[in-house]
Parts: sequence; C-alpha cells; structure tokens
Amino acid sequence: MDHYQLGEIRVVEANLFYDVKLDENLVHMNVQGKSYVRNLLGFAINKMKAADVNQILWHGEGATIRKAINCAQIMKRKQRNLYMLTRKGFNRVEEYWEPIHNEAGLDRLKVNKDTDAVAILLSKTPLDRCEHEEGYLGIGEMPPKPTAEVESRSKTVVKAKEGSNRKKVNPKSQQKPNNFVQRRTQHGPLAQSQKRTQTQSSCSKS
Repeated sequence: MDHYQLGEIRVVEANLFYDVKLDENLVHMNVQGKSYVRNLLGFAINKMKAADVNQILWHGEGATIRKAINCAQIMKRKQRNLYMLTRKGFNRVEEYWEPIHNEAGLDRLKVNKDTDAVAILLSKTPLDRCEHEEGYLGIGEMPPKPTAEVESRSKTVVKAKEGSNRKKVNPKSQQKPNNFVQRRTQHGPLAQSQKRTQTQSSCSKS
C-alpha cells in the first residue's frame, strides 16, 4: 500500500428490519461506548410512555452490542406489555484507496471492513409474521436472566475489591511484645547499675 492513499470512505449500515412494518414515530436508540445504561433507560422509558410512541429500536455495534442487549432486556422486564424481536448482522465500512502516482497497472482499490451489529425492536403492537423467529419474545415472555456462574463471578469481583481496600500494616510499625521489653530492661544499663549497687551494699554489710 506504499503507492496508495486513502480516499473516499462509505459506511453502509445493515437494515435488519427491512421486512417489518415500523411505526412513523419510531425511536432510535444508538448505544455508544461512553453511554450510561441508566441515562439510556430513563430516556427510552419516558419516550415509550407517550401515547403516540409504539416502538423503540436499540442499535449496538462492536463493543456496544452487549450494552444494547442489556438495555433492551431490562426495558422488557420493566414493561411486560412489549413485544421484542432481536436480529443480528453486520455494518460495513468501504474504503477506497487511490494511486498516489498515475503509474501503469495501478487501479483504484476497495477495502471492506465488517463489524458485528445487533438491533432489538420493542413494540407495543404485535409483530406479525415474526412469532417463529429465534429472537422473538411475546407479551409475558421474559428474556433470560444471568446464569449462576455469572452471578458468582460478580460476587468474587466485589469481594476482591473489598479486600484490596484494606490497609496493609507494616510489621515493623507494630508494637513490640512485652517479653521483649522486659528482656531489654533486664540487660540494659539501668539494670547493670542496680546490680552494682546491690553488690556494694552487700560488701559493706559484711
């Protein structure tokens, strides 16, 4: 690629719900890496409370797929009167590389980069002809909860963090035991002077 330079870039987003009739007042929720789940859910739930809003579509790409799925599942648990349909695909980025010099035999190059994507549709109205799809959930059907293994891992992480906050005690700074202090007083200068005084007094008496 030493003889090429990057030119035009095109982003082609996957239309995963091309065959589903979407509402005119559809709310799009594009989840970003720095988005907070609490803020996303608060905005989406308030939107769905409006009488003229019947559908909301969550989008996630790459590292934000898990966050988008979590938001949609939490919202489905909170509002049990919603239909849910999850579909997966990929978004494509098309890069066009142009030759730096008009050398013979060098043509324009096209490089495709695909990124995994997910789209989750929540709807107040029934989703016709989608009941048999794998990612479909009807009214009253709840998405799966985290497994026991995931919960145990989360508890282990919390315990590890709590243990790391404890202060480490330097053994040199701890108070020395009493027997050590008594041993020093028995063999210190004061003890030796007391022994000398006792010896002199016993000699004078004799």
